[in-house]
Amino acid sequence: GSANGSGAAGNGGAIYAKENLTLSNVLVDGNKAANFGGGIFSAIGSITLKDGTVVSHNTAYQGGGLYVDASQVGLKIDQSMVIYNTAAISGGGIYLVGADSNINRSTIGYNTATQGNGGGIYSQASDLTIVNSTLSNNTSGMNGGAIAYTGGGQLNINFATIANNVSGTYNHVQNLGGGLYQSAGELVLTNSVVAQNYTTNADGSQVRSDLYIARSVGMDIRYSALGVFNFSSSLVNGADLNNLLFVDNPDKAGEYAWSELKLDTVLTPVDGGTMIVTVFNGSALIGKGNSNDPVKVAVDPVSSPVEIIDQSVYLVDKGNKTKLLAWLVEGLDVKNAIVFTRTKHGANKVAADLVKAGISAAAIHGNKSQTA
Repeated sequence: GSANGSGAAGNGGAIYAKENLTLSNVLVDGNKAANFGGGIFSAIGSITLKDGTVVSHNTAYQGGGLYVDASQVGLKIDQSMVIYNTAAISGGGIYLVGADSNINRSTIGYNTATQGNGGGIYSQASDLTIVNSTLSNNTSGMNGGAIAYTGGGQLNINFATIANNVSGTYNHVQNLGGGLYQSAGELVLTNSVVAQNYTTNADGSQVRSDLYIARSVGMDIRYSALGVFNFSSSLVNGADLNNLLFVDNPDKAGEYAWSELKLDTVLTPVDGGTMIVTVFNGSALIGKGNSNDPVKVAVDPVSSPVEIIDQSVYLVDKGNKTKLLAWLVEGLDVKNAIVFTRTKHGANKVAADLVKAGISAAAIHGNKSQTA
């Protein structure tokens, strides 16, 4: 179904919900509301978007795509997209007030809060949970390019990508958190990427600003790749920070970093999605959302062998290792090989033993000259 090209003098450009509403595989496109909810407005019941529902190209004063003011039940989005919506003030894509809300396997992208906060989402909701979703290419005139959370509950983000968002395009003074702005409650951020987001200076130039977290906010951040914090926020307030990879952050280079993994630094937009998918060894997909044909960026485990190599294990006493090696070289008719030993002395001994066995060999290690 679809709700296209409608308009409202007050709230709800296409749909004004007065009870619980579920939309499955519905397009809500090109609607306008003078006040709240360019596409959908709800003041009483919950809103559920699922199974490929798209809310796009809607405009309103607050909540360009959706405005949900539900005291009991809030917003649920699953496998859907909220894209290309515009609010004159806050909540370019979604404006949330009141009850708990949940966004799962979805994309929030290319939304704009022209003069206010939360380009993708502005939330005063009790708890907001975002899982397996992508928030990218959203813009706010003030704080929180992707998300501005001012609720007193918990913002829980897991297996999500927040990238390529911009804040402060209207008010260059209040321009914190190009990716995420949170002024109250608690932040739980796990298995996620928050990187390559920007805020706008007074001269119009843009600088990296991925997260702004107020000092009063409790934080549990782990197994995530993070970009640049605004340091008027707090990494020193007793936050629980574990297993983090900091990206392009000179003030935190190496701190909390784990393994040798690197974040793919090219997060190219793809119709509301981003090209970053997998970042950590063994992780589930990050930011898979509902992107259109996203490119997978995978990191193989460090111990992964080259696929064309055959591997075998021979259990042998230490004293017979060199004899077995000589037997393998001759029996398998090996023309060229590199043999690794634990020590330099071991390299010298193996080479000498192979020469005694009639096999041409030489040791290579740091104590050898270039002509050796």
